[in-house]
Amino acid sequence: MDEMVIAPIILGIALIETISYLLLFGPYYRHGPLLRREEWQTAAKPAKARGALLKAVEEGPIKGRERGDTFCLRLDEWRWGLVPRLALKIDAIPQGAIFVCEVRPFLGGALFGLALVSFLAEDGHFVLAPSILAAIIFACIASWRAELRRLGRLGPVSARLRQIGLQICGNCGYDLYGLDLTRPCPECGHTADRLFGTISSEQLIWKLEDRAYQRRLHWWASVVFGIPLTLIGPFLISGAFWVAAFMWTRDIYPFAPFFIVIVAIMLPLLFRTELATGGRYFDESYYALRSSFPDMAPLTYSIHSPHGARWLPWVSVLMNLEGTTAMILELFLAGPRLFLSGYRHLRQANALKLVKTFRAADVVATLAKRQIGIAPNDLLSPDEKLEDIVPVLAWLGFYGWLGASENADRVFLYTESRRILFEQ
Repeated sequence: MDEMVIAPIILGIALIETISYLLLFGPYYRHGPLLRREEWQTAAKPAKARGALLKAVEEGPIKGRERGDTFCLRLDEWRWGLVPRLALKIDAIPQGAIFVCEVRPFLGGALFGLALVSFLAEDGHFVLAPSILAAIIFACIASWRAELRRLGRLGPVSARLRQIGLQICGNCGYDLYGLDLTRPCPECGHTADRLFGTISSEQLIWKLEDRAYQRRLHWWASVVFGIPLTLIGPFLISGAFWVAAFMWTRDIYPFAPFFIVIVAIMLPLLFRTELATGGRYFDESYYALRSSFPDMAPLTYSIHSPHGARWLPWVSVLMNLEGTTAMILELFLAGPRLFLSGYRHLRQANALKLVKTFRAADVVATLAKRQIGIAPNDLLSPDEKLEDIVPVLAWLGFYGWLGASENADRVFLYTESRRILFEQ
């Protein structure tokens, strides 16, 4: 097959899948690679179970449509990635009904990325194409497990199906039908039969995991987009040398050797500068220049004053070589700064990945009952020690749900967190 045809074919497949995904096309939702299949039992008859599911979908953050004997479900918001699509069937049994849930991936985002890689490879961009392909692979792996947790077990609406006796562990998806709901889940130890104010533990867990997913997606995007941005500086500098070589010799040289050499020299220096200055390179450069150029002093004032002549200090910066160099280098550092910021946050998130979300929900529920801070020792369950609760508090603080006093002897739930978690 002609290589020039491969990319348009992939693009066409991605477009067809995207349309099928958004329109909840039945055959598409019922077929494809299977990520997970689970069954949950209820004592309700199929007709009653169907009505409860329709109402839960209407009221919850899930988009759904009944196609034949299958409910096609997806999250109401939509983004390209490995967002799961659910095919949910309700089968009749003598004791009531069985919910059969099959989870399959949406691959449109990955396919569009592969089409872009094919276009670049066909045009001879053998450096950029593998970089984008690696970024796509990492992004897909990062989103796959998080998306499964968000939707794969009906997390957003499972609490609304309690009225028909459907009991799903909000942490692991285990079918709790017929079990004593005051006892922990036999699979993971999570106690499901709880209400925190006006919401259930399942809804609270889903909200906690949803923010964690959104933050991780943002950090992965910082890493992915930071990679090409780091190449902007080397590309411009190598382009300048390439043009200079042409003007000097009147011969046209290949651009790739210039670019590779400049990348090998500049990238380590850019990352070293960003790490050394902690993201404050331009601030440090400005304060160093201010002693040599006193007319730059109004810069700080003009930034914070609505009446300041904002353009005058910047003219002062641009009128000297050191200031112009600092501004250009600050632009070149945008890529490394974005990449390093995302990488640091992802490392911290990975260090906290073993924290159980249902335990974090317990802590949030306890904090929500108090308008003032609570000592960490007061959050311990009977079988816990202080070192057991510290990672949970770190997880909640890392994702922006709670704060701590200066000496960390009290923790408190942010007012904004209360509004987000407990609003209906």
